[in-house]
Amino acid sequence: MLFRSRGPARGLPRVLGRRARAGSDAQTEIVSLIGNKALLQPLQDDLLALDTDAEVFLALREAARILFDLSQLAFLLHDTAEDRLSGQNVGGQAAIFSQARLLCEAHRSLAAAAVVSNQVQCSHADRSLAPASLLDVQFARALGSNGLLCIPMTVHGTTTGVILAGLGRDQYAALSRRLPCLLNFGRIAGSSLENWRRAQQVRVRTEEDAAARFLRQTRRLVHEAGNPLTIIKGYLRILDGKLPPEAEVHRELNVLAEEIERVSSIVRRMSELPAAPTGDAAFDIGDLLRELLLLYRQPLFDARGIAVQTLLPAQTLSVACDRDSVKQIMLNLWKNAAEALASGQRIRMSLTGNVLHQGRRYVELRIEDNGPGMSEAVIDAIYRPVETRLGEPRGVGLSIVGALARRQAIPVTCRSQPDSGTVISFLLPKETGSDTVPGQESKAHQEKHASPDRRQE
Repeated sequence: MLFRSRGPARGLPRVLGRRARAGSDAQTEIVSLIGNKALLQPLQDDLLALDTDAEVFLALREAARILFDLSQLAFLLHDTAEDRLSGQNVGGQAAIFSQARLLCEAHRSLAAAAVVSNQVQCSHADRSLAPASLLDVQFARALGSNGLLCIPMTVHGTTTGVILAGLGRDQYAALSRRLPCLLNFGRIAGSSLENWRRAQQVRVRTEEDAAARFLRQTRRLVHEAGNPLTIIKGYLRILDGKLPPEAEVHRELNVLAEEIERVSSIVRRMSELPAAPTGDAAFDIGDLLRELLLLYRQPLFDARGIAVQTLLPAQTLSVACDRDSVKQIMLNLWKNAAEALASGQRIRMSLTGNVLHQGRRYVELRIEDNGPGMSEAVIDAIYRPVETRLGEPRGVGLSIVGALARRQAIPVTCRSQPDSGTVISFLLPKETGSDTVPGQESKAHQEKHASPDRRQE
């Protein structure tokens, strides 16, 4: 009895040792899992705050470098409709990944095997579900390594893609003890991409709804604004018919009718998509400026005590750009100048023909004043989209000027200093075939400027 009782007694330490080791391993695993969760939670919070897929991929690359010392990553996304992996829509990686289209079958690649098994796969592992294929070797070389690590990206049991990383055997030996952490990293990556996709879908639907509402409102506005404009044009025709033929006001009425038609055209285009500019008929820029001054000089300048000087050559200066766009440019600039200049100050407009710029001939339209000048921020509005300057009225006008000039291929320069005035120059493309001999036109232009009876209005 005593002998028999000693057997279990002698074996008890070994049993207790195995249990202790099992308990220690379980405790270590629990501690590791908690540590991994704590390590990856800040990453998940950061990824949720990103706005674009490019930012998400960049953040994942940086996180993999910091957390796992994986410096070379590529991504293949899962197309659920075709059950394929492709890197076509992922930027910043080698062409082999962008061109890849893999069926999700384990024997084709470690990447596909990772998706099928929902487990981390590596070419250095002893028991990989799929042997290293030629494609895996090519992927590894593209990532600058002799081994390939594949981490599935999943969310709620659905695969969104796979992360490919290049690594050596020694590096894998160190990472092999952190496979659960790598798998969790893949889940966070998949969740972040899926959340970004959903946010994009919501954003697109919201923008489409807003665009549809805006289009309905603009069409209603076009309809409501079009009726009084049509009535005004009708009354102008009636008034023009009642006046005697020799009345000088006929020209003013014609210019006013033309301006109302231009406004009607602008209102109609509010409900249309912008059309590409077409070939424009040439027109005399000097005549256009005289017509505009006839209509706008008094309310914009004379009524405010602002002097207007013009140097407009008598000869025709034909330019090839949209007439209405040039009108809108001038009116925006004149309105800005009228609001900025004080009584007693002046604005001066001049035309110079046959200006050569980058191998092409232009007519220079120069507008200068001796007003308070403009800040750099306001000048910059000429070269910025209208939307970025909505807070500054003058900036909005100059943004429109810049946009119209760019659309008509009109180079613009602007010089201004506080309390020293402003000079804005436009190079209007000359009509093809209208060029004269440079020396002759320059001479004519010099004589015109030197003439004592040059026109000042």
